[in-house]
Amino acid sequence: MKRYGRSWMPGGPFRPKVPAAIRQRCRGLSLVEMLVAALVLSFLVASTAAVYQGGEKQQRTARAYSLAQTDIRRALQRITRTARHGYQVVPTSNWGTFAGQSSGMHQLIVEVPEPGATSRAQVRFYIQDGNVYAQRQNVPSPGILLIEGVQALEFRYYQTDPGTGARPEVPPDQATEVEITLTAVRGPAVTTVKAYVNLRNAIGASL
Repeated sequence: MKRYGRSWMPGGPFRPKVPAAIRQRCRGLSLVEMLVAALVLSFLVASTAAVYQGGEKQQRTARAYSLAQTDIRRALQRITRTARHGYQVVPTSNWGTFAGQSSGMHQLIVEVPEPGATSRAQVRFYIQDGNVYAQRQNVPSPGILLIEGVQALEFRYYQTDPGTGARPEVPPDQATEVEITLTAVRGPAVTTVKAYVNLRNAIGASL
C-alpha cells in the first residue's frame, strides 16, 4: 500500500520518503572540502598577518626617520650657531689641546669671539666612534656630545664673491662659508641633512 509522499511498511509507522536531491544536500562536508576550506582560511590569515606586519614596520621606520631628523637638526643648529660668529676656519691649530689638529673634510676648527671678552677662542667639531663632539681649545677631549649614532660627518669649504655671487670651493683657511653634511642612523632609518653657514666675521673682514 502506498500513500502520497509516504511509504508504508508492515509493522511500522509511516516514514517520509526523502528525495535524493535533498539527501545529497544534507549529507555534510567531505574531507576534501574541509581541507580546501582550511587551506583558504590559512591563506587569509597569513595575508592579514603580512599586511599588519608590513604596516607596523612602516610605522617603526617613520618614527625612526623622524627621530633621526630631529637629532641631526639639533646638532647642526649647535654647529652653525657657533660657526656663524667665526673669524676664520683654522687650517692647523697650535692652541692648547688643539695643537697639531687641522680643519678638513671630517673636522672643523673655527676661531670665534670669546663671550664677554675681547679675546678669541677656538672650537672644533669632529666625529669619533660614531659620535659628534664640540670641544674648546682649553677643554680635554672629547668635549660636549652633540649627537650619537652618526654614520658620516663632512665639511666642505667655499668662498662667496660678494660682487659676482660665485661660490668656488677653496681650502679651509680661505673659506667664508661652510657646508655641513651629517648622516645618522636610528633603527631601520638612515637619513642625511645638509646645512650651510656663513662666517659673518670672516665675510666682514674680506670686504
